[in-house]
Amino acid sequence: MRCKSQLILVIAVLLLISQRAFAQQAREVKLLGQTVNGTIVTLNKNLVTLERPARSIPISRVISIGELIERANRSWVILKHGEVIVADQLQLTSQAIRIRSLFWEEVEVDWNVVRAVIRNVPKVHSSRDRLIGEVLSDPSNSFVVFDQQTRIDANIRFSNNGDVLFESPGLSREIVVPFGKTRAVVVRGLGKPANFMGIVGFSDGSFGAAVDVIRDGNSLKWKTSSGVTLTSAEPLFNLEGFHVWSQLHYFRPVQDSVIYLDSLEPTSAMTLSLFDGELGHRSASSERNDDSPSSSAEIGLGHNVQQGRLRQAATTYLHGIGMKSLSRVSFNVPPETTEFQAELALDSRAGKRGSVTYHVFVKKADGDWTSVFASPVIRGSERPVPLRLNVEGVEQLALVVGMADRATIADYANWLDARFLLHRAK
Repeated sequence: MRCKSQLILVIAVLLLISQRAFAQQAREVKLLGQTVNGTIVTLNKNLVTLERPARSIPISRVISIGELIERANRSWVILKHGEVIVADQLQLTSQAIRIRSLFWEEVEVDWNVVRAVIRNVPKVHSSRDRLIGEVLSDPSNSFVVFDQQTRIDANIRFSNNGDVLFESPGLSREIVVPFGKTRAVVVRGLGKPANFMGIVGFSDGSFGAAVDVIRDGNSLKWKTSSGVTLTSAEPLFNLEGFHVWSQLHYFRPVQDSVIYLDSLEPTSAMTLSLFDGELGHRSASSERNDDSPSSSAEIGLGHNVQQGRLRQAATTYLHGIGMKSLSRVSFNVPPETTEFQAELALDSRAGKRGSVTYHVFVKKADGDWTSVFASPVIRGSERPVPLRLNVEGVEQLALVVGMADRATIADYANWLDARFLLHRAK
């Protein structure tokens, strides 16, 4: 009994410390023309109010607020529009899944709005990326994933005691497997969110599309695009300085004035045998023969070059371009574009390895490629370097990653949140 009381006290103290940390933490706010820091006081579909320093900012000027984080060694419930709910405990029945969490109030979700359930998300990035990639790669089918990425495509249903029941044409009878023996169960297709205000991320690692996020006393209500509403649990103590909006770690509103490059089709993507800082002439850039299979470079659109999540330190990015050193990718610049912006950093998978240089070239009508940016050497584990370039009147833009002083080992270069800003953003 005494041990139990001590455990409760330890948990309470940890919660107290974490809530106080949330209360003191400011967020980075990326605006169309600048970056500021502040603590969210209020947020709605039209306006965000900050303190330290105090200011009110129209949502139409906001690119993003804060950082998106993932939580491993937990269960993930992925809704039909891709929203992720991080759970501490799950209870599966034939009709619904009950989600229990220290962060969210208990909620029951019908299976008809669930895309998948991952029983335990791996901590190692490579293993996590393989499992999440498997779960999200096939947007239409239902299947079960076991250890070693073994997959069985089947029609899925559940028993009231939490067993997974599946049948397929290749099986002679229905198979019953305890949920604890699976890695992930994918129950239905993956749809795209519509009519939502933006993407949100919370301090427990839950994230996804939101129709709205509202304050309800000392709680936040997340109205997901899939139709599920979650309510954050109220703090155990009334702490001085604690603010409910501190639970919101990330917010990216829908902006028609921002176009992310990973949503566009590259005009070319090629490897370079050498790169001397110039582009546009084969003798200068020493590009390989365009007709050779080796001339095509593997590019991550919305992923790192290894087709995993884009990450830097503990932050996950939902948009960006992943490249290896000695590679180039080109894009047509949309009409009315005024700026190109990105944050430059090697992917977390590189660790402290890797060293590259980043280069941007532009081409106007009937012109040659012109260098407009060349970075110093950027190494693994270094903080992202912000990039802002005026590209008015530019028709094409090329991103090049050069090799630095460590050959090409672990040169996993990311152009994080690479984006075009359009004229109507002003």
